[in-house]
Parts: sequence; C-alpha cells; structure tokens
Amino acid sequence: MLLRANRKNLKEHAKTLLGNFYTEQREKDLIEVCTKENYTLYVNNPWEDKSFGINAYMDNIDKILGTFGVENCYPDIPNLYYCNKGDTYSITILHYNNKLYIGDWGSIVEKQG
Repeated sequence: MLLRANRKNLKEHAKTLLGNFYTEQREKDLIEVCTKENYTLYVNNPWEDKSFGINAYMDNIDKILGTFGVENCYPDIPNLYYCNKGDTYSITILHYNNKLYIGDWGSIVEKQG
C-alpha cells in the first residue's frame, strides 16, 4: 500500500504514523512539513551534506515521527528513502521517485525483486 502523503491521507493515518508520540501538535507539524512544496529534492549525493536536500527534509520528518533515522535502499533501489520504524512492513513516510508517500518499504523492495 502506497498512499500519497497529502493532507487528507496524513490526517487519516497520523495516529498510526506517530504511534506513542501522537499529539495534535505533532500531527499538525507532520502535515505541515510533508505538504511543503518548496523543499529541494534534486542533489547528486544527499548523504554527503546533511544541510540541504532530501536528507535534511527527511530528517525533519524523522524527528516528528520519532523514528530511528532516515535510511535508503541503495544500491537496490537508490531512489527510495524512508523513516526507519524498525520493521520492514511498518507504515512510515517514504520518499520514492521524488514524491512523498505513506506506506512500508518492504512491499516496494518485494515488487522490485
């Protein structure tokens, strides 16, 4: 299951995404950060510089969710980044093909295999 991380879907899945960290303020912060339109996604190697691009953007989402950092599936799926919840099939925020989604990264890896 992959859902676009738009306002409606984020609101609907906020309690699942935030888990024990859920508060109305965190829900509001998550929606605000995920629906920004002016973040930089296109960088050559986002892991070299944490001050810009997708890594900094996903780090902000990671902090709100209270997850275990931002991971990627490089080299198998180099364009897939996710907030690590500690379980391959936990619903989280993913950045895939330059778009934000709600879903699990395990299903994407399975489909690629």
